[in-house]
Amino acid sequence: MRSAVKITAKKRGEKRTNEKEDCPYHNAMEIFPVQYVARTRERKGKKEVLVHWLPCLSCKKIWPPSWEPQDNISLALTAT
Repeated sequence: MRSAVKITAKKRGEKRTNEKEDCPYHNAMEIFPVQYVARTRERKGKKEVLVHWLPCLSCKKIWPPSWEPQDNISLALTAT
């Protein structure tokens, strides 16, 4: 049996430009799947990570990479 690490993160709030075009799937989510974490940095005394997000499973929206607080990142070991 193989295992994999599943990375998820809480995404900081974004400004909404047009709510009519928002996907109900990712609009209702609080935790988002992460493709990978590219870098870390310290800003104003807090650790942040550069997160590359997986596209939305429903509407296929591609999210740009963003700096998120390291405390928002969670790892889970899953069997594949």
